[in-house]
Amino acid sequence: MLLSTPKRLSPLGPAFREARRVLRDGGTFYLAELHPYRQFDGTQTHVEDETTGETVVIDAFTHSVSEFVNTGVEARFAVQQMREWWPDRDKTPRLLTVRFGAGPVVAGA
Repeated sequence: MLLSTPKRLSPLGPAFREARRVLRDGGTFYLAELHPYRQFDGTQTHVEDETTGETVVIDAFTHSVSEFVNTGVEARFAVQQMREWWPDRDKTPRLLTVRFGAGPVVAGA
């Protein structure tokens, strides 16, 4: 299962919990997002209006790296891999990806 627009969600918990509910043990929940560092620096997702040529900024909620990871753990996922993607090493990372694994839920845990 892939979540590629978490910036449109606030709070994150309900989407993560629903993903965990529907994934079987051994399943994978993959998060891909514009890196929060870019959002904190003022960069937001935007598109160009083909008719006017105007840049349209897409409203978004900003979530930190720890918020993504902790929300996944709270939903009973295990973090399997986290990567930050740099197209240019002299700038902030462009993307954040986190792969969560769904394992058996331990009673009382």
